[in-house]
Order: sequence, then structure tokens, then C-alpha cells
Amino acid sequence: MKAPICEICLKNDILCAGCEAKLKEGKITPADVEVSRKLVKLEEKIPALKDVVIKRVIEARDFYILVVRKEDVGKVIGKKGTTIKKISKELGKNVKVIEENKDVEKTVERLIKPATIKGINILYTKEGEVYRVRVAANLQNNLEIPKNVIESAATLITSKKVEIVFE
Repeated sequence: MKAPICEICLKNDILCAGCEAKLKEGKITPADVEVSRKLVKLEEKIPALKDVVIKRVIEARDFYILVVRKEDVGKVIGKKGTTIKKISKELGKNVKVIEENKDVEKTVERLIKPATIKGINILYTKEGEVYRVRVAANLQNNLEIPKNVIESAATLITSKKVEIVFE
């Protein structure tokens, strides 16, 4: 398995200088470190995880969002969801898996599922482009992931500023 931290840090309880610097700079998060280490230990029980590349781990209230390559989504979920259930049990939280994707619409759709997007506007501000994603107001309380987490996760995944509005 390839993770946001180096192989040495995956197998030890302390971080090397390089990974420590990434953590301080905000390039990786404590969730990246914690979850990656637990997943490496699971490789023995779940061989399908050996080839998986974890791009990011985002922590949200009572679950984790694993961002992986497109070809790894099926491996992480497993047949009939068996692998993801084992991972969730090991981590002690539910896990949502999404593919790394620079497309704002596809990324937000996966994060807000089963809700749907009404539309996307691109705002051109002094700070740069902002992708304003419009979602039906009646779905605001039905989202599995809080609005602020969706915005930060989508921004991290797509490298574009994303804003969610309910109308």
C-alpha cells in the first residue's frame, strides 16, 4: 500500500523529519498518519489493500473519507462491501471511499450522495475562481457529511475552491 506518509513512518510510531514537516505545513493531516498506519496493518488480513494508493484521509465527525485512485475504489470497497466493512470496524468509524478527481461536479456528487446538485457557478474573484455548488435547500438536513467538511474535502481533492450553497 502507498500512503501520504513514507514507508518508514507507516511502520513506526514516530514520524521522520520529512513527514513531520509535511504535517506541520498542512500537506498531510493527523488522520492521514493514523489511518494509513492502521491500513498497513490490515494488509495481512486483506491482501487487496497491498496495491492500493491512499491519496488523502479526511476526518469528518463520525467517519473517514478515503481518497484513492479510480482503479482502487473497488479494491477498498470489496465484493459486496466486505473489505470496507472490515476497514470500518478496524478504524472504529464508518468509511466513505471516493476517487481522486479534479472534476468539481463529480467529486461533490460523491460527497453529497444521495442528494443531487442543482447546478454549479464559477465565480471569478480577486482571490481566484470559486466553484459555487447549488444544492436543494430541503436536502440541507439530510446530508451525511456536514457542509463545511464537504467544502474542505472537495477543495482538497480537486485543488479548486469549492463553496456549497442551499437554495
